[in-house]
Amino acid sequence: MPADRNGPVGVARGAGGGGRREPTGKYDAELRALEGTGLGDVQIDQVLALVLDHVRSSARQAFAADRAASAAEESHAEWWSRAGPLLATLITPERYPVASRVGQAAGREFDAPSDPRRAFTFGLRTLLDGVEQLTGDQAG
Repeated sequence: MPADRNGPVGVARGAGGGGRREPTGKYDAELRALEGTGLGDVQIDQVLALVLDHVRSSARQAFAADRAASAAEESHAEWWSRAGPLLATLITPERYPVASRVGQAAGREFDAPSDPRRAFTFGLRTLLDGVEQLTGDQAG
């Protein structure tokens, strides 16, 4: 396994007081959180990769949403009032019944095209529930 498989890593302090990158230490610390769960070594690695990928993806989405909001010259409400009628002609319930229904419900709920922070929480909770189920399956 490549030492830097988890991307950017923290800085470990050596005896000389200077910092050096320590990817294996980071990886080891992350893996220790899953020790004793009943998962096999490969499953532990896969669970860690799954959670870290979710966190990285969610952070990117939240950053992009924050950046877009700060650069926007109009509010979400203003954008929706301008773009909504056009979207309604493109995404008709007759042609795209599920996309139309779900998109409208999500737009009303979030008052935006998406809510990255809410998606992060939902995704992490769902992932951890699945890991809990997996560990229970391993014990049984």
